[in-house]
Amino acid sequence: MKRILPFYLYPGYFKLIGIVICIAGIFLSLLLHPDYQMLFYFGLFFVILAKEKDETEMTVQIRGESFKTVLSYILALMFVFYLMGILYDDFIFPTYIFLLVGVPLLLYLIYFNLLLLINVEKDAADRKNRRQGYLLWIVFALVSAGALSLQFFL
Repeated sequence: MKRILPFYLYPGYFKLIGIVICIAGIFLSLLLHPDYQMLFYFGLFFVILAKEKDETEMTVQIRGESFKTVLSYILALMFVFYLMGILYDDFIFPTYIFLLVGVPLLLYLIYFNLLLLINVEKDAADRKNRRQGYLLWIVFALVSAGALSLQFFL
């Protein structure tokens, strides 16, 4: 089946580049200025749009489902903000970059790797290593979300 819009991914080594950028963005954001969190999001785009080491048809389907889920989240969030603006006259649209950019990217990272963790092939030789890798991505997303949300409380 031919796709209407082709979706090209970066080579696998872009994940490593994205991880380095993400970690630098978190540290600079926490230590210097909150505006450096854009560097973190830029690195997340590299991580999300890079190919997996073993790209299979199942991985492609899971990636598509994850993108649909995140798009649904963004649309639901915008709809809720629109309704809040209608119901309350003094409602101000929250323009927190973490809410509008960070949460969808981290949600994608968690959801994609959680589905891969659940659907690891039974006959894969390195099944245990794959599971640990997917679990590390989920932990990375949760820890970085916690680190970036600290800026709202400090």
